[in-house]
Amino acid sequence: MTCLFLEHTMVDPTSGSPPRPFRSKVIEELTRRHDLSNDLTPSVCFQVLQSLLPSSLVVTMCAEMNRFIYKSPHDDDNNYTSNTASNPKTLSEGAQVPYKDLYLGLLAHVEDKEQLCAGLRRQLREKRHQNNTLAGEIAKYQGLVDEHFAAFNEQACLNAIETLKHRRVLRERQCTGLMKAIDEKQDRLIEQEKRIKEELHRLRMDDCAYRLNAKKFKENQQMLASVRSCPYSLLELLRKS
Repeated sequence: MTCLFLEHTMVDPTSGSPPRPFRSKVIEELTRRHDLSNDLTPSVCFQVLQSLLPSSLVVTMCAEMNRFIYKSPHDDDNNYTSNTASNPKTLSEGAQVPYKDLYLGLLAHVEDKEQLCAGLRRQLREKRHQNNTLAGEIAKYQGLVDEHFAAFNEQACLNAIETLKHRRVLRERQCTGLMKAIDEKQDRLIEQEKRIKEELHRLRMDDCAYRLNAKKFKENQQMLASVRSCPYSLLELLRKS
């Protein structure tokens, strides 16, 4: 390539004619560019080689080499060589992926998976630590439960339950008896209150009769006294009547 560039830039001092242009459009396009670091891909190099050496042998060789550099997402390994040999334009279509990029991508994917695995291992260690802590607590509580069941006397608890039931029955009976006695006392009190009211009414009536009789008695005494003071006038009144 350097010789080609030198040949293209060299000018015969004796002749005043301009430099001879390249017959290949690919090489002419490459000579116009300044930065070729990103343009000299294997596909471009194959195109340059085919432009310099337009031969079916070179095309077949480029297709065979391209098979080990690029991986086509549409063609498999069986018919890839025949397709590229019959159609050399597939070398520059841009739909192919270099194996190097695939390798770098796989390396990045593996690195991501390793980081993910490291994170999962860290989480697993934390979970194991938590599980160990919880297992210790469970064992402690299980020991307490075992001690409780060992100290538990079922027959004594059943006897205590029966005793409480019997006491409850006795309390219910006592409460029933007390309620009956209270009801009877209330009935007697109501009857006594009724009798007291009747007696008060009778006493009030007797008091009214007593006062009325006392008033009449005083009036009769006064009349008798007046009669004794004037007996003749009374006799006259009786006669007239």
